[in-house]
Amino acid sequence: PTPPPPSPPTLPPPPTTTTTANFPLTAADPPLKTFFDADVPPPKPVAAILRTLVKKPPPHPNVEASRLWHVSNLRKVFKNISRGYEVPKLLFEKWLLSSTSAQDCDPLVPAGSPAEEAHLKKLLIAANCMTESEAGGIADQICRQSVKATKQVLAASQAKKDDRAKVLDNGRNLDVSWGKTVLKLNKTHYEKLRILYEKSWPDWVGDELMYHTALCTLLLRYKGLEGGGFQAAITGEVFEVLRRHFGIAFECFASPLNCRYSHFCSAFPDVDCSFGSLGSFFDFYPKSGAYEANPPFSPDFLNRMAQHMRKLLRKTKLPLMFVIIVPRWPAQASWRQLEEDEYNRKEIAISQKAHRYHEGKQHMRKELTRLSTNDTSVFVWQNEAAAAKWKVSEKTEAAIREAFA
Repeated sequence: PTPPPPSPPTLPPPPTTTTTANFPLTAADPPLKTFFDADVPPPKPVAAILRTLVKKPPPHPNVEASRLWHVSNLRKVFKNISRGYEVPKLLFEKWLLSSTSAQDCDPLVPAGSPAEEAHLKKLLIAANCMTESEAGGIADQICRQSVKATKQVLAASQAKKDDRAKVLDNGRNLDVSWGKTVLKLNKTHYEKLRILYEKSWPDWVGDELMYHTALCTLLLRYKGLEGGGFQAAITGEVFEVLRRHFGIAFECFASPLNCRYSHFCSAFPDVDCSFGSLGSFFDFYPKSGAYEANPPFSPDFLNRMAQHMRKLLRKTKLPLMFVIIVPRWPAQASWRQLEEDEYNRKEIAISQKAHRYHEGKQHMRKELTRLSTNDTSVFVWQNEAAAAKWKVSEKTEAAIREAFA
């Protein structure tokens, strides 16, 4: 039987330090330029979209706190009922990511639909860790729990909203709190997110409570998503090479926490648009330009990405290209379709031991980078016009390899 949901965790009170809106960077904090380049303007096609983009205020942190608790509880239930099976790491997160990108009920908590239940069962069976019957039983229990969770999150949106966002300096980093929920953030990313917020809301007059409330909402959402491996990003050196050789200054899959530039596509438009997101990549329809894509490393997600890119490349005669960065998985059908596609002009293989990524939880960890866990493929997808405009020469390939090192 499904274990009863645990009581919401009681966290220790935040440190009793002075609240201040100014958290200057010190020599111990990584420079902002390590993660973020605010001076690079968006590509012209993106700038045109920005002029017509309508942004809405983000959800209230009360709702996000409820989402966080229910998703965390759902994750605990999954671990409990799958204990004893060799379930691959991040399988739950892969299911969560595919569910939240495919349904309209809630941006984070799966709705528990028959399609989501079938997909979770499929993932468990594919992992070769249990029988079909056992996988079906686990998927059924999790989706029943999901149905209850979505209803409770909806109820939270109508609850009394009497908490207040607080940001406290504990000497090592910042404690961003909403009620009893405390989230960590380093000062470099606090400054980065402040710049993104200011750029996204030109009429903002420096009201710290507005910024801190949006900041709480953002951190609560991504805490619920977890899966730091899905949030890893290429380093600034690689971005600079792509910008210099192809004019790339836009990411198709990023978040306010790991983006390199001021505008990008991301998973959660309702939260991320306050920090520069244009919305989901699957709602992004550029007719020209060059773009970087470092998607979550899930086969289902890669398949969906490839399908959308093909449609975009087929519909335009203008130069359009995507530099796709994924693990080198030749045994996976999702990788082979990227390699074999008619639009793939080049695959640059990077050895696992020869490169690093920015840590997926870079906003709260001391380690700036981590060694890649796989060989990496850099695919260059171009239509005919893009192939004529941006040639992938030996010099370009060498520069990309050197930047990854």
